[in-house]
Amino acid sequence: MMIEGPLEQQHVPWGFFKTTLHRMINRKVLVKQNIQAKPFLRKDNQVRRVEYALEHIDSLHRFHDFYNEVHVDEKWFSLFKVKQRVILHPLEEKRIQKCASKRYVPKIMFMAAVSRPRYDAHTKS
Repeated sequence: MMIEGPLEQQHVPWGFFKTTLHRMINRKVLVKQNIQAKPFLRKDNQVRRVEYALEHIDSLHRFHDFYNEVHVDEKWFSLFKVKQRVILHPLEEKRIQKCASKRYVPKIMFMAAVSRPRYDAHTKS
């Protein structure tokens, strides 16, 4: 049986105390894990991936050298979480985060481009 959420908010289904549960986690009898939802690859996407790979194979069954390709990727990050738990020293000030709305959290985009290095035969570089 899987127990979800923080240990402090648990109703333990097996009928023993939360301290016993905590002790079992420390002794590695039970294991805490983070579970993430992973995207499912549909059949049409699988077919497109295979077609893309087959487009880059030449008549001698070798892959294209990719000298003229640049791969660009982007990733969006939220500047902060709406709700966050932190541990502060008693002399430390509580950090206040403000934004126009809880539904509108400012985001920042990270973009990267990757390509193969180019060799020029004339300059030998």
